[in-house]
Amino acid sequence: MHRIERLVAAVAEEVVGGTVVSFRGHEIDLRAPWRRVRFVDALEELELWTRDADELRAWLEERGVDAKADKDWPQLVDHAFSHYVEPKLIQPTIVHDYPIELSPFARTTDDDPSLTERFEYFAGGMELGNAFTEINDAEEQAARFDQQSEHVEGERSDPDYVEALSYGMPPTGGLGLGIDRLTMLLTGRESIRDVQLFPTLRPPEA
Repeated sequence: MHRIERLVAAVAEEVVGGTVVSFRGHEIDLRAPWRRVRFVDALEELELWTRDADELRAWLEERGVDAKADKDWPQLVDHAFSHYVEPKLIQPTIVHDYPIELSPFARTTDDDPSLTERFEYFAGGMELGNAFTEINDAEEQAARFDQQSEHVEGERSDPDYVEALSYGMPPTGGLGLGIDRLTMLLTGRESIRDVQLFPTLRPPEA
């Protein structure tokens, strides 16, 4: 978390000469440190945290959200987060400790085995990237695949990956950064089409 907030701020300094950018009508300050909030707390603030799928579906529908396409709890909680939390994350925010159901390859936290050492970071109401401590225990990863098989969009079993882990992997962490979305923020472009080349969507040259 410390590394990514410093990295983004440093890039902003180099590109625009400061850490404040204008995006979708907002002045956003990318300067570190960023706000940090647990996934559970972000939903609890909106009275939308529960591990009961029927209860969560009822809460969403009471608020006028169409949840018919959400078949199980992971889809429902992801829908609740993306609909109510993510659009409000205008200033840089790190959301951490994601539920295990949404994080098939992330190590569980020491304090709560239902949560994982994973974080995503947001600005301008959109996700910029994802990071987590990776599972390096073969038996634990196999068990996680079994758990995921119960979910509609869960990760399916990968015996070759589990076997590879059984030969050993050191403690490992991964971090991804969406360069396209960061470019949108730094240049004030509201559409990803303005920062990536989509030849089939551009008019032919005269």
